[in-house]
Amino acid sequence: MEGHYAPKKRAPKGILFARGCAFRCLLYMGNVWRRVMEESLESLNTSLLRPFSQLVSSIL
Repeated sequence: MEGHYAPKKRAPKGILFARGCAFRCLLYMGNVWRRVMEESLESLNTSLLRPFSQLVSSIL
């Protein structure tokens, strides 16, 4: 019975730890991604962005 019960007892802590790790990682990646996107958008030519925005608006 103990062997049956031990993994169940241990599982939630592992799941919570993994979820916390994933959430922290997602937050970090989101911040990095936003910073990279802002910098690349600032440095991009409008001549590169204009056809892309036209393509997006034609699809939508």
